[in-house]
Amino acid sequence: ATAALTLADARQVELLLSASTRRRPLGVVRKLAGVMLALPGSLGVSPTSLQLLRDLEVGDPTWITAGNGRTLPPEHVDDHSRALSDLMLAVSDEQPTVVVIRNSQWVDDPSRLILARSLEMARSSRFVLLPQ
Repeated sequence: ATAALTLADARQVELLLSASTRRRPLGVVRKLAGVMLALPGSLGVSPTSLQLLRDLEVGDPTWITAGNGRTLPPEHVDDHSRALSDLMLAVSDEQPTVVVIRNSQWVDDPSRLILARSLEMARSSRFVLLPQ
């Protein structure tokens, strides 16, 4: 028999968004990565993924601000999607994780793209993202 995952079994994390989150390029990815890097299991990410995610916290690399943050070079989308999915896998290996995104209307388009790709890459994980 297989055991079903219940919310009682999962770590629950809330991410509260606002208009200021949307104004910052990759604001949601940055905020989510910052929260997840503080969770148990986050040290299980690869050094490359860890560096890419930490670089987002530090400042606005020129590749993000090019195009006013609306378009991202494909190689950066792929790299950061892999890094975020690596983090999702590492954190959810430690404990199933549910992230509730409050005020999801403030998700910026580049973040939406990276989140969608990351979730697809990490589909075998015990990680759930719930927009509200």
